[in-house]
Amino acid sequence: MNKFKLLCVLLVLLIVVFNSVCAQGLGYEKKIPVSDGLYKVKSGPFYGLIDTNGRVVVSIEYQDFQFYEGKALLTKDDCLWGIVDASGNVKRFDGEYRLKYKRIYEGFIIVSPKKSKNKWGYIDDKGVPFIVSGSIKGLIPIGKKQPTMFDDAQPFVDGVATV
Repeated sequence: MNKFKLLCVLLVLLIVVFNSVCAQGLGYEKKIPVSDGLYKVKSGPFYGLIDTNGRVVVSIEYQDFQFYEGKALLTKDDCLWGIVDASGNVKRFDGEYRLKYKRIYEGFIIVSPKKSKNKWGYIDDKGVPFIVSGSIKGLIPIGKKQPTMFDDAQPFVDGVATV
């Protein structure tokens, strides 16, 4: 009876390993062209990018992403982990920001530091915080490394945003 249990455990482990290898290297549930030479792929609940040779450009570990104006936000658990452009260049972040929208609007991303509750600000696509100077009612300056935080922030449209 012990040999039978051991054989079952080994069989289950073999299936798990084989499934993960197949999902990462041999095939994907979805393969969508992004640009010349890049494809967005899906494996299980995760997404990434591969090139025409099947090499992984962006690891397959992120939530679904969409390209807008040549860039996409890479997220895990609704936190910002990076930005990728249509050429496959990646700017890494460390997940310290939650996102309000999974899109860049006129070069800005609406974020909330994980430590902040229900306050929103902006960073640019290089991670530089948008800081407002001056005295404005409801304005919460946090510091030079964090964006100015507001009770609410909306996307920029034609250079103007509602906060």
